[in-house]
Amino acid sequence: MLTVIWVVAVMNSLNMLDNMDGITGTVSFFILLTCVAVFQLFHPGLNPVCVVLISIELGALIGFLYYNVHPAKLFMGDTGSQFIALFVSYFGIKALWNLPSELMLPSWTNIFVVFAAFTPTIADTLSVVINRVKRGDSPMLGGKDHTTHHLVYSGKSDRKVGIIFFIISCFSAITAIFVSYFITINKYSFTWLGLFYFAIVFILLHRITSNIKEQI
Repeated sequence: MLTVIWVVAVMNSLNMLDNMDGITGTVSFFILLTCVAVFQLFHPGLNPVCVVLISIELGALIGFLYYNVHPAKLFMGDTGSQFIALFVSYFGIKALWNLPSELMLPSWTNIFVVFAAFTPTIADTLSVVINRVKRGDSPMLGGKDHTTHHLVYSGKSDRKVGIIFFIISCFSAITAIFVSYFITINKYSFTWLGLFYFAIVFILLHRITSNIKEQI
């Protein structure tokens, strides 16, 4: 049941984030890059099939993003975003969620790695859900009230929004990798950095969405 919820949540989250050029592709790229790095930290003899699959997907995302960044010449669509999200959710389970059971780690350590790695998509989805519930709207409906939209409402161009999410995704990957490294050396107290990073990004993005007057 938890696996189904996780996969459905990631698929919907990344699909909803595909509302502006290059965002979902960028976020997915850095999440998969994090999975590769964490794999290497905990499983140096990584299954070659996993290496090939992730490498192919990373290469495909680089090629796609070349044409998908603003102004986009190629678009992802629901089928593309949901396929990528299914791929990301699977390796999120295999590389991040399953660490404690495989390596006899404290059961809570993986949570901080996941929150750090998936910060952009969790922060956006959580912000949208909170705002829509406050307004009495259904969180499942589409709308132009995502964090990306509000960054545009605040005066930033589509290109700048893409750069902002690139930076957030990059630091998310770095944070998740550092948290994973601390786990390997049994410095579990430092794993809170993952949650701390997520909280900072979420608060900053959610504050931007507090002005809902400009939603369309």
